[in-house]
Amino acid sequence: GKLAGAAVFAGNDEIAVAINHYARDVGLRVPEQLRLVGFDDMRYCPLLTPPMSSVRVPSRQLGAEAVTLMVRRIEEPE
Repeated sequence: GKLAGAAVFAGNDEIAVAINHYARDVGLRVPEQLRLVGFDDMRYCPLLTPPMSSVRVPSRQLGAEAVTLMVRRIEEPE
């Protein structure tokens, strides 16, 4: 069909869920006709129909690294 191989990488899982609902409303089959991936890996992703793939972001690790880099910049400015 017209969407053969179509894919969407949504900016977050809430947008991906909305796209999933819209796709179903217009008769598209996810993932057969439209591949869909979210971002944030919200806890409800596996509970959706079909279960939604999502990118997991290690928020705590990123935050800790950001603080470490900020302190280093303060203590040792260039």
